This record gives sequence, structure tokens and C-alpha cells, in this order.
Amino acid sequence: MLTVLHSASLFGADGFVVTIECSVADKLPLFEIVGLPDNAIKESKERIRVAAESSGLFFPDCEIVINLAPADIKKAGSAFDLAMLIGIFAGAGHIKCDFSKKCFIGELSLSGEVRPVRGMLCMCAAAAKAGLTELYVPAENAAEASVIDGVTVHPVKTVRELYEALCGRLELETTVFDKSIFFSSVSHTTLDFSDVRGQERAKRAIEIAAAGSHNILMLGSPEQEKVCSQSGYRQFFPQ
Repeated sequence: MLTVLHSASLFGADGFVVTIECSVADKLPLFEIVGLPDNAIKESKERIRVAAESSGLFFPDCEIVINLAPADIKKAGSAFDLAMLIGIFAGAGHIKCDFSKKCFIGELSLSGEVRPVRGMLCMCAAAAKAGLTELYVPAENAAEASVIDGVTVHPVKTVRELYEALCGRLELETTVFDKSIFFSSVSHTTLDFSDVRGQERAKRAIEIAAAGSHNILMLGSPEQEKVCSQSGYRQFFPQ
């Protein structure tokens, strides 16, 4: 049986939606993942199997083929674990529901817990833009995902919990955006990049480095900084 559902990934700093096509057939046992997956995705086969068994759920012993579309874009990371496992259960006939507006993002542990992943905000923004309104994400990422407008965020702690919810035997909670979580610790300062005149490339480089936790080397002594008192902004001159 073929099941189609959605997840999301990152391409640089941008998120994009990935369609999970899962085929479960009554043939000789096989588990194959195609669609340019990296090693982390290929290794998910064992995480998925053990997570299902640890959760007390039956994992089908048959031919399983999963395609990550679009197939011409390299996929990386462990955020597809949850979507692939749900796709397998649906393909085996264990789950019957409408997946057209749902998006599943999360990494699985061997114990069946759903672990957080990086880049959740960008992935959820891409999912919302694609018209996916129900997001199932790790509980630790739920507050971050709730920033996106127009979506319903369901925090998921375990595989068993999500399985029971999709079968209609359990109702998952929803997470509502709470400004205090994000802005209570923000320090107020009089200096900002808006005070810097010009240097667009330098500012852009620093923003990218900060967003991706990259290293950056800045050359030039503090004496090269000039303060323009007349206009009230700072002006920087590179070396």
C-alpha cells in the first residue's frame, strides 16, 4: 500500500517541504530509502525499527521502500525519522487518517522518544507556506514552532503517544505562542546594526555566522571605528 505524507528539511538556512512516499508490500523483507539521503537518513532504518518495537508497536516484516521527494535535492539530518515511521504504519494499514495537511518533523531514539532537531523555525515556516496546517514536532521544539502563524502545533513526546493520537484514541495537546518565552530575557541596548552606515556585506556575513553558529574573523583595530556625532550613527571603515 502506498502512503504519502510530508516532512521538512533545510537547504542552507532555508526550509523546504519533503514529500515522504512510503510503499509497504507483502514481499520478501526489504527496507530501502531513496531520494538522495545522507548517512544520517540511511541509518534511520535501524532507529525506526527499534523505536517501533520499544513502543510496543508491530513493525511490518515485508518490503518497505521510502522515497524522499523531490529526489534531485540532497536530504540531510534526522528530521525525517518520525514521518517515515508514521508512513510505514499507514502503509501497513495500522493508521488510517487524512495526511494532506499534516507535517511530521522529529528524530527518534531507540526507546521510542521523539528528540528535538535543529532549524525547526525555518522548516515550519516552509510547511506553513506549502499549506500544511497541522505540525507534529518534538515537545522541546513546540514553542519554537508555535511562532509561525496559521498552524496548529502538536508537541510529541513518544512514538506511542502519536500513534494513539492518529488512531483516534488520544488527543494531543496544542502549543500556543508565548511571547514571554522568547522576549523575557532579551537585553535592551542602544546599539544595533541599524546604527551602522553601509557595510552591507559585512553585516550580512555576521548575520549568517550568528544564525548558523559559524566562526567569523574580523580584521581591523578599534581605532578605525569613527563615530559620526552629527547624524547619530556609527560608521565603520574596513582595513
